[in-house]
Amino acid sequence: MITISKTRNLWIPCRRSYRTIFCGTDQFSLQSLIRLHQEKSLITELGVICPDDGSTTEKYKNFGPVKKYCVDHGIPYTHPASQSVMRVSDFQDAKRKFNMPESEPIDVLAVVSFRYFIPSKFLVKDEIKLAAVNAHPSLLPQYRGCAPIHHTLLNGDEKTGVSVIELSPSKMDIGSIIYQEEIDVGPEEVYSQLYTRLAALGGDMILKTIKNLPDNLLNKRDQVESSGSISYATKIKKDISKIDWSKDTSTQIYNRWRAIGDSYRVLCVTQDPFSQQPETVRLVFRNLQHPSKNNIDFLTKADHDWSHIPKHQSVLIHDKSTKTVYFKCNADSSWLGCKQLHFQCKGNVDANTFAASTFDKKDHIILE
Repeated sequence: MITISKTRNLWIPCRRSYRTIFCGTDQFSLQSLIRLHQEKSLITELGVICPDDGSTTEKYKNFGPVKKYCVDHGIPYTHPASQSVMRVSDFQDAKRKFNMPESEPIDVLAVVSFRYFIPSKFLVKDEIKLAAVNAHPSLLPQYRGCAPIHHTLLNGDEKTGVSVIELSPSKMDIGSIIYQEEIDVGPEEVYSQLYTRLAALGGDMILKTIKNLPDNLLNKRDQVESSGSISYATKIKKDISKIDWSKDTSTQIYNRWRAIGDSYRVLCVTQDPFSQQPETVRLVFRNLQHPSKNNIDFLTKADHDWSHIPKHQSVLIHDKSTKTVYFKCNADSSWLGCKQLHFQCKGNVDANTFAASTFDKKDHIILE
């Protein structure tokens, strides 16, 4: 059924239900798909396009989150023909598979955490009647790109959010903002925690956007591109894991661990205490603590003259009473504590266990 919505003296059709194609891949996009799938009175026809993970029905456990949800709930889904490029023909094939009329446009295209760029030839009224929307986990135009959550934490931002925008036919993440919501970032919040919160928020916002689509479209606004307002969240590379003792402050290292500790880890190298040869091994910091939680009394007593330690190295000391090891950050002469480490083939060990097996009666060890 179609009714009419009047906003700002503009008349546009307002459908009470929408024929929708959803494009998504991962756990982040899954939360949006779940919200839309549960609103059966709003989304009367739903089909999903997700990347082909190369799996067969015999390898269900290897399916991506979105594909697995479709299988579990009987939602029709399909894959782009190419692993790298999305084509208009992919949408035409999808509409056939979803039993949607090929000669009629869909009402809404919802895209969340989808690695393909939607072709401009599909972003026209002949193909999409009302809107093509995308949920992006940042306060656009801040952090355009593929890794906004990582960069939010790397930079120690206190605020972030989700932006629901119209898809642009020319570039990613530049479309008009339909709906935007801001949240606080906890000072000790790590990537997996913030990712989960933003995914849930994104799902809620996609649903709210479509529920009030006519009014939201009439109130959309261009992204403000004033000086300094635009930033880019480029892909995170593995070489960010290695600590540079001469340049990295304790705050920078802690924020890096918050951002990548779930994936690439934060590490340094040290002399292998179990080898008779001058060999070095990787030391991974698994659980860093916020600098505000440092045991100041211990560090004051332990802060000897370390001037003989070269700037490209650090010193590691052990506070047995709080089960913490501390390493010195030369860039700002500060200390950062760690509760759990991963060392050589011993797996994850707590600070006291690590110190008992590596310090060997020394009061410190040197980190490269």
